[in-house]
Amino acid sequence: MISVYDIGNEAFEKNGDVVLEPRSGKVRLIAAGSYELNMEVMQDAEGKWTHLQKEAVVKAPVPKETITTAFTGLEADVYKTTEAAALRSGPSEPTTITYQTWSISATYSVGAKVTWNNKNYQCNYYDETSPYAHIAPPSCSWWVEIRRTNPGSPALVNMGSGTELYYVSGPEDGWYMMCTTYGLEGYIKSSQVQYDRHMEPGEIQPRVITEQLFRIKTVNVNSENHTVSINARHVSYDLNGTLMEDVKIVRSGPAQALAYIQQAFMMPYRGIIATDMITNEDKDYTAEISGKNGMYCLLDPDRGVVSCFDAEFRRDNWDLFVMTKTETDRGFRVRYGNNMKGITWKDSSEPMILRIVPVAKNEDGSNLYLDNDGVRWIDSEDINLWPVIYMERLKVN
Repeated sequence: MISVYDIGNEAFEKNGDVVLEPRSGKVRLIAAGSYELNMEVMQDAEGKWTHLQKEAVVKAPVPKETITTAFTGLEADVYKTTEAAALRSGPSEPTTITYQTWSISATYSVGAKVTWNNKNYQCNYYDETSPYAHIAPPSCSWWVEIRRTNPGSPALVNMGSGTELYYVSGPEDGWYMMCTTYGLEGYIKSSQVQYDRHMEPGEIQPRVITEQLFRIKTVNVNSENHTVSINARHVSYDLNGTLMEDVKIVRSGPAQALAYIQQAFMMPYRGIIATDMITNEDKDYTAEISGKNGMYCLLDPDRGVVSCFDAEFRRDNWDLFVMTKTETDRGFRVRYGNNMKGITWKDSSEPMILRIVPVAKNEDGSNLYLDNDGVRWIDSEDINLWPVIYMERLKVN
């Protein structure tokens, strides 16, 4: 039985405006990719099917997933945030960076940094004899604006006022170590939390995901067969509607990159975006994402944080988790004849890519290929098993 919530009804913890019994339904999730619901219902005499409108929300069952913390089943002291705050990877906050104030009479060398009108600039070219030497930045193209703040310890997750946290240790030097209700440990200033209550053993239960929300995108009515079919996307794709300010991220770790992305949202996002990935020794994130949408920054195959760090992307409605990839037991078992009634499968050789051609860029923008004794590609170890070789280009850093 599927609940449908009309536009404007956000009481998702309750039954929807109508409850439908679909003729068929399928939820399809691609790891670090699309998450969609396709459903078909009969046109009923009461007109319940008319609630299937574009942008309405459908609550549908999904494979069970359990998120536990180190406190599940134990006792703990619960604190609440007293204001919007960040849980950080270490005990330090961003600080404002200021340099020597730009002066009309000063001589600057390339690389010099100055502060002017509450912004920081770096000198990329300077000619003391030029009339432009006395024009304040940014009027002169010699100066490029640079970051105004020191990021401090990367934010693992940004939290609203009243967020519950489990006490771990502290305070030490004005910082507590705390754990979120979904298992993310980090640091928060002692002035930003206060004690709320004590929870006895067994009171802390795991977060169990059995249903998710999907926003209807297309509705097809078949009057001949008296059926209505819909396609709906997971509500996390609401982030497609949030664009980025002008921002370029350069050589950042996963937590830092996510913090910069969230700071650049033109509109607030209603959920949390959390990560347990503080740094990555093998990779860093560099991307020009000005004007892109929020989901692009997370999931784009070439410019997304998830693909860059080979992370696991998990969703609980609007709450998004960019996590270290694990072989997690998600608590779901498929049993033939019980929750699996039958099997269909498709066997296909397409795409069967057997030869990869990696392509990077030289400093001048031209293509850079492998050159292994004149060979520009990498072959699959199974290449000799197939009669036709299919090639594909692979963009690399």
